[in-house]
Amino acid sequence: MVLVPSDLKPFTLAAGTTLPVLTIEPGSATWSYLQRRLRRQAKKWRFKIEVVRTLQSFAPIVQMARSGFGHGLVPSGIARALGIRPGDLVRFPAPGLTRPVSLVGRPTTLALPLVQRFHQALIQSLKAQRDAFA
Repeated sequence: MVLVPSDLKPFTLAAGTTLPVLTIEPGSATWSYLQRRLRRQAKKWRFKIEVVRTLQSFAPIVQMARSGFGHGLVPSGIARALGIRPGDLVRFPAPGLTRPVSLVGRPTTLALPLVQRFHQALIQSLKAQRDAFA
């Protein structure tokens, strides 16, 4: 997860501050996971993230942040897919902020050799992307 700065204007996450952000709706599985992580990490990071507006999808959050409607908390891959340069993104201090990704399907389908190969390729690709941003 990364922050897309409002209007792509760079900023620094400073200790003792609260950063208002746009992010995914509170009913999503992603947000329930992120909310716990943000609360836990805030003490270590010494700054807080405050959600001021939510949307049902990450793509419009990226577009709103790019247009100056506020900072967006989004997955790095979505920000990059929508043309945000890696240098314009604000990353969280170590250990960063991540979200789980799940492959969901019927057990018989997940057991197919083709699906198993896809699953392994997906794992390798995600590890490579994570390592590229570490």
